[in-house]
Amino acid sequence: MNQLNRVVTRFRFVSRALRLMPIVAVLALLTGCLPIPHTTDRSGEVTGRVVDAHTREPIQGAEIFLVEKPHHPTYTDTNGHFDMKATRNFHWAYAPPEGDWPQGKGDIITVSYPNYLPKDISPNMVGSIDVGDILLNPKPPNTH
Repeated sequence: MNQLNRVVTRFRFVSRALRLMPIVAVLALLTGCLPIPHTTDRSGEVTGRVVDAHTREPIQGAEIFLVEKPHHPTYTDTNGHFDMKATRNFHWAYAPPEGDWPQGKGDIITVSYPNYLPKDISPNMVGSIDVGDILLNPKPPNTH
């Protein structure tokens, strides 16, 4: 019988604790103690055209990507045009004391193509922006 009393007492304790769980969860959410997934802006939409700096001919297949991971690459079409879609950062949780969100990942973009020198650009990444023509210079020939 003594063992039965212990089991009944333990059952009552567990059932009371389970009844309090929704209240504890709501309080934790309201105070920011539980992780709440959210996103913040990383980069706006960027459009433009990649051309050879000497001939002004469009460069098809040039890669345009964000320098910091994840890169989110895009490529130029037959006319050298590209359209890099807006990106967002994902956060599991962050509850800043002053209400400031963490600094986003860098918004520097690299444009590269084989046999051309890569070029970094840092457009204002708020909203959509057309960076116009991006001029890529051919790599100098190897001289020994």
